[in-house]
Amino acid sequence: MVHSMTAFARTERAGTHGTLSWELRSVNHRYLEPQLRLPEAFRDLEGSVRDALRQGLSRGKVECTLRFTEESTGKALQLDRERAAQLISAAESIASLIKQPAPLNPLEVLAWPGVLVADGTDPQAQNAEAMQLFNQALDELKNGRGREGAELAKLLDDLLIAGGTLVEVHGHTDNQGPVQANMTLSEERAFAVKTWLEKTAPSNFPSGRVKVFAHGQSEPLESNASAGSRAKNRRVEIVMGVQ
Repeated sequence: MVHSMTAFARTERAGTHGTLSWELRSVNHRYLEPQLRLPEAFRDLEGSVRDALRQGLSRGKVECTLRFTEESTGKALQLDRERAAQLISAAESIASLIKQPAPLNPLEVLAWPGVLVADGTDPQAQNAEAMQLFNQALDELKNGRGREGAELAKLLDDLLIAGGTLVEVHGHTDNQGPVQANMTLSEERAFAVKTWLEKTAPSNFPSGRVKVFAHGQSEPLESNASAGSRAKNRRVEIVMGVQ
């Protein structure tokens, strides 16, 4: 079965302490290259996430982003006094080495990871929940790669019949992320299709027959106002015409 390396998956779960969401994006690459973006409180998951990716995928540049929106309504914040004291002591030691150091800002101490702790938070339980949600996203990503691969296989059959046509591959994205990054992503998606066509049937797709066009987020099919509409805007379009 043919599998595409270009796909997107998103999973989300609201729990007692907040909302977790994973976004996984993959594009064509000759080997597996994970890129992880994890909140500081979930850094311990990096090894488990990389292991899961190695077991589930063999190739592709895969960007994995975890977001956590904490539910603070009705919860008291607890101060980790021991950690705060350690930070203050370290800051005072550094200040003693500096002429006319700036005064220590209490708000900066509070902003340091681990100083303020939400009441009742269980880090191990949160990590386990995040990994469970990641595995769901990974399954969704693999299924998406399978679906796109099946569509590519059907497209190849159609192109083999078409024989002498010129092929244009147009890559598109949604509006999530920087404009230039989306332009690059759309180009990578289009090149992934071009590379697959040329490798699968080189005699039918000689050099120069398949042209790539990157559009980024500039030509959406829908408004990008919802996850469903954004999914439709992340696409690769094939245009065929007689040479």
